[in-house]
Amino acid sequence: MKKPLKISLIVLSFIIGLIVLLLAYLLFFFDVNNYKETIESSVFKQTGRELRIKGKMNLSLFPWLGLEVNDLSLGNAEGFIEPHMAHFEKALFKIKLLPLLKKDIHVGTLQLQNFQIHLAKNEQGLNNWQELIQGQKDPSSEKSGSTASEVGAKELAAFSIERIRFLDGTLTWRDQTRNAASKLSDLNLDLGPVQLQTPFPFELSGSLSSNQPRIDRAEFQCSGKTSLDFEKQRLSISELQVNTKARGAGIPGEELELLLSGNVEFDHPKQTVSLKNFKAKAYNLTLEGELSAAHVLKETPELQGRLKVQEFNPKTLLAELQLPPIQTTDPKALSSAAAQTRFQATPKQITLSDLQAAVDGSNLQGKARIGDFKAPRIEFRLKMDQIDIDRYLPPKMTEDQSAGKPKKQPKSTSVGLPMEPLRTLDLDGKVSIDDLTVHKMNLNKVEVQIRAEDGVLRIDPLTAKLYKGTIRNTTRIDVRSETPKVTSNNTINSVFIEPLLDDLFNKKLASGSGGIEAKLDFQGLSSQEILRSLSGNLSLLFENGAVKGVDISGLIRSASALLKGQQPERTEKQSTDFSLFKASADLKNGSIRKSALELLSPLFSVKGQGQVNLLQKALNYDLMVHIPEDISEKHAELANLSGKSIPMTITGSLDNPDYTLDLKSVLQDRLRKEGEKRLGKELDKLKDKLNVKPESDQDGQQTLEPKKLLKDLFN
Repeated sequence: MKKPLKISLIVLSFIIGLIVLLLAYLLFFFDVNNYKETIESSVFKQTGRELRIKGKMNLSLFPWLGLEVNDLSLGNAEGFIEPHMAHFEKALFKIKLLPLLKKDIHVGTLQLQNFQIHLAKNEQGLNNWQELIQGQKDPSSEKSGSTASEVGAKELAAFSIERIRFLDGTLTWRDQTRNAASKLSDLNLDLGPVQLQTPFPFELSGSLSSNQPRIDRAEFQCSGKTSLDFEKQRLSISELQVNTKARGAGIPGEELELLLSGNVEFDHPKQTVSLKNFKAKAYNLTLEGELSAAHVLKETPELQGRLKVQEFNPKTLLAELQLPPIQTTDPKALSSAAAQTRFQATPKQITLSDLQAAVDGSNLQGKARIGDFKAPRIEFRLKMDQIDIDRYLPPKMTEDQSAGKPKKQPKSTSVGLPMEPLRTLDLDGKVSIDDLTVHKMNLNKVEVQIRAEDGVLRIDPLTAKLYKGTIRNTTRIDVRSETPKVTSNNTINSVFIEPLLDDLFNKKLASGSGGIEAKLDFQGLSSQEILRSLSGNLSLLFENGAVKGVDISGLIRSASALLKGQQPERTEKQSTDFSLFKASADLKNGSIRKSALELLSPLFSVKGQGQVNLLQKALNYDLMVHIPEDISEKHAELANLSGKSIPMTITGSLDNPDYTLDLKSVLQDRLRKEGEKRLGKELDKLKDKLNVKPESDQDGQQTLEPKKLLKDLFN
């Protein structure tokens, strides 16, 4: 046993001695700088690029096999601005020598210092690195398939790197097709110690600038822990933290501070990327959620996940983005908003499900889908509990604000329809609102179905409950021509009109219950154009109510008193009760040219017709007020008007109409009857004195009629 041991020791000593002599020779007599030209020539043959090593190369052997190269540059492809694609002032690589005998790879330091890398695309759309990565595949690698990968993974099981450092680097990108340029400077990466299948920390920092979009400087810091699994071909980053501060005209608000955090995993065989516990903070927004992507290396990646926007103040956000503020009637409006949704997205469509949003206490839920981004097809189904639109309208000018300012003539306001988007819009949507307030009108159970296709937008139908009644509307908006054309059909049933008009106009114009039907069409982009073209017809019917602002009964009583030679009594009542009120109208080019009106009251009835100019807000109605024959049974003081028909006119403006009773015909009739009566008495007296008898015709009828003498007197 001693002899074999002795022989083994001698052999081992001999081998160690040879290694020591080899290392000593390489250390003292071998100069790696003598091979610069060989290395440069080899790179040129392989890539067609010039490699220049201007600085000194240093070689270390034990315990580290290391190589240090100074002032190294790689030439650029032809047709690109920068003379070099890459330049390194110092590149250092060290690896432990003895573990290599066991197929263990222990890298000490991989360091690049003061380096510049220039990536670019020329005017023909070619990149300056394309020919470096293009090459023929090794057939043997295709045959080996996953087996070779598994073998490589096992061989790299003991792979480790003590440290990777990139110091003071610069990375530029220039796209000559768009004249766009970006630059990463002060680039530093500190990574390690690295051991496969074990998380290792990293830190990355630098600054970015670009001309499209305009970013003057964006400083960033990034840190986390990375894991590499070569056997399963997975890359994961945990505890990711990104902090960015940027400024420039291309940044909303010209300043941005962004914080990102989360966990990322990339699975190469499955071509999936997942982002978990994602959180982003910018301005006064906080976005969080989860994301997964499939087929990321193909042309049709698929995304899905969940996003949540925590509560924020929209007005504060607009101020931070340096956008014009939104002035609202309610100063507290747009002070709180939040949203969350699940989503699925591909290059052709995006789908939102479980959509929930809240704005100032109004809650929205539903789903939406946008398909074919080149010619978008939009679909949505939304439901809201309640919203007061008036809170979000621009505030009205107060009397103090308007004092001292010259009054201006009302101008035609533009509707402001987005014509071009409407012409290409392909939409199918439905909106439901439990309680809606708009222009002070209160509507309940609002349902709106909206469709748009080939330049035609249809609201069919819009239904709602309002003031104990219902409304139904269908509207068609045609934007295929330069001037939009609108057709609208409206039906309102069983509505209590007084609270509706009070909320809408802040005036008690009328009361009663009934309905309205209107079929209207118009065209134009301004209020004046719309009014000028307004045509169609409408009808209304209301029962058991009153018309505010005029007391027709009081006018009749005053007329009766005047006819009696009495002083009319004044009354504070300014309304006219009715059991039935109905009207119909035909509209043409902004005017009501033919309008029939009928009103039934316990004291009288009214019928007539007239015209209304909506542009000038002027009206002109000729009506006839009829007093029933039996008026004296209930109103003895009006007996002198029994069976009379009194003309009535309504003139003036829609805002302040004038009501006038024409007593001329009543006075003429009364005077005629009084004259006939008195003349008859005088003739009777004369006949008695003369003993004259009236003549009769063949039928025995009296032919002498004294009253006929005044037949045309008062006509």
